[in-house]
Amino acid sequence: MTEIAILKAFEGMPDYRRKQGTRHSLQLCLALFTLAVAAGNQGFLAIGDWLKYHHTESFQGIESHFEVNKGHGRIEKRFIEIMRVNSDDYPDWPDLNTIIRVHRQRSFTSHTEEETN
Repeated sequence: MTEIAILKAFEGMPDYRRKQGTRHSLQLCLALFTLAVAAGNQGFLAIGDWLKYHHTESFQGIESHFEVNKGHGRIEKRFIEIMRVNSDDYPDWPDLNTIIRVHRQRSFTSHTEEETN
């Protein structure tokens, strides 16, 4: 099993949280928060959305980007992931080397729309 460097960086930090309701180690929480902020997320809601998205999705992108735009009575969130692939795994597409997925969520005052391309 290989060690993950960012987890190692937070090893040994004292945890002052109450034990009641503590589900995850402080080390894991700090590592995930650091990754979310490094991906460009600001604020608890954006970090929460980023964590929820990456927890529930099975698509394992090498690079990912998350952004939020507000205006004109709507909030639009975009998750962009880029995955490098081996063309040998896709014989019907011999020149394929990258797959890009864009998931967009638009929230209006009356409803929410979602789309994945």
